[in-house]
Amino acid sequence: MTNDARFWFRYPYGLGGARNPDCFCVKDGWPIDAEIAFESGIFNTFVVQVFTGLDTSIPLLGPGALEVRRLELQSNGRIDGLAQFKNVDTIHQDFIPKNGLDLAIFPRLRKLICAYEKGMEGIFLNQYLEELHLEDYLERDCQNFRSMGNLQLVAFGGGKLKSLQGLEKCKKLSNVIISSARYLESLSELQNVGSLSSLSLSGLPKLQALNLSQLKNLEVLELENLRLIVDLSSIGNLQKLKKIKLSKVAYSGLKLDDLMSIEKLEYLSLPVSEEINQDILQMSAQRQKRLVKGIETCGAGKGKYTSILLEKK
Repeated sequence: MTNDARFWFRYPYGLGGARNPDCFCVKDGWPIDAEIAFESGIFNTFVVQVFTGLDTSIPLLGPGALEVRRLELQSNGRIDGLAQFKNVDTIHQDFIPKNGLDLAIFPRLRKLICAYEKGMEGIFLNQYLEELHLEDYLERDCQNFRSMGNLQLVAFGGGKLKSLQGLEKCKKLSNVIISSARYLESLSELQNVGSLSSLSLSGLPKLQALNLSQLKNLEVLELENLRLIVDLSSIGNLQKLKKIKLSKVAYSGLKLDDLMSIEKLEYLSLPVSEEINQDILQMSAQRQKRLVKGIETCGAGKGKYTSILLEKK
């Protein structure tokens, strides 16, 4: 990384160790020499970083602005000049700029990562977003999502969410990630999301039930640190499953041979118990004529688990 106090380039390592400028960053305003530096290369990512409340006024940067695909906005001041980055498809926003952020100026925006604050309701009017990552979502349900017809992935971290009501209207939704949502009580709306193929849940202390039986298109299931006892009696009917990972989760009704018989299953990780260990998994795989590519036991205490890698049938 080369660096002065106001702007710098970030270099990723490419194939063969080659280093090429990837990211242009400005800090605490726009320095006079930054424009010349920006014109010296082609940048995929543009970062504005201000933690002192200073304003950033970005001048017209010419054709190079159209090459930027990702914006990282880490500023609690005013930001002017963002409209020229109209080919951006990803925005990572830590704060709302003082003058707000109109997502309509980014017609190709497909992925938004942000810490949710009051005044950000406009993000739900974007019908083209495909990925939305929200930290500290303040609403109790997902009614705001009803018009997001192209949404494919949603991730919630923390916040005040109690139910997913409204999320069932997102007909293309395939990936749901929820972590540290301490008020969330129900996931019943997921039964009506027929396109759901990946579900990741962790740290949901008030979750009362988890019904997997209707999630027929599920390919990936990851559960961690849940207080309820998960009913796995119907999991053998989910014939599209490729990956199952359970950690610090109590469960009942698991029929291991039924699980091993799922032809597409490639990875299975379960907490170690009297019923589950390496030998038991190996024997079940043999009974179902599954080729084991690898198996290991890791962790300790309640965090001890056994993972098995299977060849697809």
